[in-house]
Amino acid sequence: MCSCDLAASLKQTLELFHACTQLPISALAHNGSVMGRSGLNGEAELPMAKLQPYLEGNVACAELECGDRNSLFVCPICPHRGKMGLFVLGPYPEAERSGVLPHLLQLLRSLQDTCVQRQKSNPYCRHTSRAINYIEKNYHNKLSLQRVARHLGLNEAYLSSLFKQQTGQTFTEFVNLLRIEKSKELLRHSSASILDISLEVGFSNQNYFNRVFKKLTGITPGEFRRQSAQSA
Repeated sequence: MCSCDLAASLKQTLELFHACTQLPISALAHNGSVMGRSGLNGEAELPMAKLQPYLEGNVACAELECGDRNSLFVCPICPHRGKMGLFVLGPYPEAERSGVLPHLLQLLRSLQDTCVQRQKSNPYCRHTSRAINYIEKNYHNKLSLQRVARHLGLNEAYLSSLFKQQTGQTFTEFVNLLRIEKSKELLRHSSASILDISLEVGFSNQNYFNRVFKKLTGITPGEFRRQSAQSA
């Protein structure tokens, strides 16, 4: 696992680990800043003085006493001991966790692997994924960035910026490309008129459909249909 994959899937790993174990878990960068946490509120304090030597070093794993008969377990975020920072498990009553730390570490690494694989198969964040899913289900209807943002409960400007950052396309570019790809299937396999196809995939009129189609493919819808028929 490379460090960029681990960083991208870190939040999901923390949430899943806490859900499985009900054990608080934090992720700290080497400068001591909190990269993420689950099971602890944002104001909960960790004994940074005790953790500092492990943040600065190249620690494998260690168990630390943190007062009130509680303990912490620390291990590197990167299983290959790359310098990404530390996972901090706990605090937890020492007596309750005796002998189970190896199993918790094994679970943590397994969840990391799972989350990294999910990240690779779907490189988009939750908001972008939900937006794309909504677009794919509703491309044939009237769509706007405002409507999708309202459906997702997001700020329109935020969704616009996030969508462009993650997909490399504006909202309109993404929708138009999807509609053109859907129209190609209809042009190949349907005898419907170009007007009917343009309306079926969500364009408001044939002239705009023709312009977008030629811009994205280099030919008109009619030329595409003829070429498809000749190559069949």
